[in-house]
Amino acid sequence: MRRALPWVPAALFVIAGVTQAQPLQIPKPSAGLMPNAAAGKKLYAAHCVQCHGDDLRGGKTGPPLLHPVYVPSHHSDVSFQLAVKYGS
Repeated sequence: MRRALPWVPAALFVIAGVTQAQPLQIPKPSAGLMPNAAAGKKLYAAHCVQCHGDDLRGGKTGPPLLHPVYVPSHHSDVSFQLAVKYGS
């Protein structure tokens, strides 16, 4: 008699989850934003400062952005764009 492989149910569960996943739409950076720091500062003031603060140290509704995880080499640009669009 053959015994069922113990990993088969887990593999089927993973495959079912992957096929049901919604694809994320990767946002495109605003044209001309990089390396335009002045434009980025205006966007931050308009959309981010309320939660993350003037000094990037965070507040009651947003985490600080002065953290090693936000160093540009820590994540790809796409990761940051997705976090901004969908939250993290």
